[in-house]
Amino acid sequence: MRITRALGTRIVVVAFLAAAVLLLQPVSAAAQGASGQWELGDVLSGPVPFAFGHRGFGANLVEDPNRPIENTMESVRLAYRSGIRIVEVDVQVTVDGRAVVFHDDFLPDFICINGLTYDELVALNPNIPKLGHVLNVASSFTRRGDTPQGVIAIEIKTPAPPCDPLDLTELALVQAVVHDVRQARMTDQVILESFSPAIVQIAAEVAPEMPRALAMSILQFLSAEQVEAETGLVVTPISKDVGLGLQ
Repeated sequence: MRITRALGTRIVVVAFLAAAVLLLQPVSAAAQGASGQWELGDVLSGPVPFAFGHRGFGANLVEDPNRPIENTMESVRLAYRSGIRIVEVDVQVTVDGRAVVFHDDFLPDFICINGLTYDELVALNPNIPKLGHVLNVASSFTRRGDTPQGVIAIEIKTPAPPCDPLDLTELALVQAVVHDVRQARMTDQVILESFSPAIVQIAAEVAPEMPRALAMSILQFLSAEQVEAETGLVVTPISKDVGLGLQ
């Protein structure tokens, strides 16, 4: 109820595993693009239940050779071809302001992505696509047919303290994502999502026309002492609250 009053909007809850996603912007059940494309309202008001593609066609680095690598164009394409309506990908930003699709802030050797140019990044890992390329894949699945699909949930990753201790890249990351979405003309077919209330607030200021979602982990409702007791890890709280009462 506190979130509902503070945001004054309709909330749609999508729950999976230990996380929940709150859609923080109204969507019309009768949404219909002038170009004859599916839009977010069509997908959410369609038949239920429906599949939500995590990192494209599921988390996979090299473990399963029979599936494409996560967060790649091939993974997103296979997800839609399999009938998944909403596909989620993770986004980081390079030092030259390019939004790229990758889960972690850093590569396996702990080189921070936000300290590399895009050319330097793909030289180290050629599997990492630009967000714009992934949006182009999604846009090819948004034409009207029997099943609404083609919506892409863009998880704007919360900067990790080792790569951005002062959260100086948050605005650049959101701006890079918004630029690519507008460039692809997909403002009605994306959800800007983050576990950080601060990033969701920045997205609301930079792109008020785009639907936004606040993802929440069970850890955000526990005290530092409770998290330490459950995980055995030392916890240092970081103040990120923007009025929602979440860690």
